[in-house]
Amino acid sequence: MNLDSHWPEILDLVRHQVTKQTFQTWFAPLAPTPGGNGSLEVGCPDFFFRDWFSEHQLHTLNDAGTTYFGRPVEFALSVLEKVPVLEDVSAAVSPAAAASQAFAVLDPESDRMPAPQPPPPPVVTPRGLNSDYVFANFVPGSGTDLAYAAATSIAKNPASHFNPLFIHGGVGLGKTHLMQAIGNAIAENRPQSRICYVTAESFMNDLIRSIQ
Repeated sequence: MNLDSHWPEILDLVRHQVTKQTFQTWFAPLAPTPGGNGSLEVGCPDFFFRDWFSEHQLHTLNDAGTTYFGRPVEFALSVLEKVPVLEDVSAAVSPAAAASQAFAVLDPESDRMPAPQPPPPPVVTPRGLNSDYVFANFVPGSGTDLAYAAATSIAKNPASHFNPLFIHGGVGLGKTHLMQAIGNAIAENRPQSRICYVTAESFMNDLIRSIQ
């Protein structure tokens, strides 16, 4: 059995059983593992995703698979390995080739000059963020695991899920920590992003001043 050919139909069954937001957050990132050899193994983004999904949503996926195949099935989740990206292209060039390239650039007889490289985009300093509030320091519990999962999902793919995100809860449960952790994670992974963390009062004052 090739799970790849059946996967879209199984997801369609799941789509009718859960909300759109739940589907986009927990089922859309799933994919049959490459080279699964006919197994019911499905890949997910990370270990937290795997553990949370196995406890809260795996039964929904199993029910959809059982309905689709007409027999009891149980899917297994595994964490997909990230393919390393070669950022420094020169690392893949042999020493001899690199030397010849360097010589060509410095050759005074050459009529063509190397094109100037554009300067790197400026790094924007986030406004109002506390560097101590990061995901590594946050301990999710039974009442905060969903909020933590939503926050990490936004940090990895800004504006793709939960846009906007509204976090509600009592004092000391981690609302500020999660919101600032999102900003700090995006600032680390996307230094050119414009990030601002302000209170509602400050936002309103800035808005009024801009209108005036």
